[in-house]
Amino acid sequence: MCFQKNLETFVQDCYDTIALFLCLHLILRYQMMCHKRAVPALDHYWDSLQSLIWPRFEYVFRLNIQSIKDCDPTKFSKEMGPHYV
Repeated sequence: MCFQKNLETFVQDCYDTIALFLCLHLILRYQMMCHKRAVPALDHYWDSLQSLIWPRFEYVFRLNIQSIKDCDPTKFSKEMGPHYV
C-alpha cells in the first residue's frame, strides 16, 4: 500500500512520458515474470499499478501531441545547425 501511495504521488506531478512508459513497461515485465513462475496472486496488484499510470500517461502524451500541433516554426530562429544542448 505504501508503494502505491508513493507511485500515485509521483504520477500526479509527472510530465515525463518516457518515465511513465518505462514504469508501465517494468510492470508488464514483472507481471510476465510472475506468470512464467506461476504466481498469479499478484495480478490484482500489477493491474492496480497500471491503472494508476495509464490515465496520466495518456494525458501527458496528448499534451505533447497538442504542443507539437500548436508549434509555430516561424517563431524559431533561422539557425538550423546543430547545437550542444
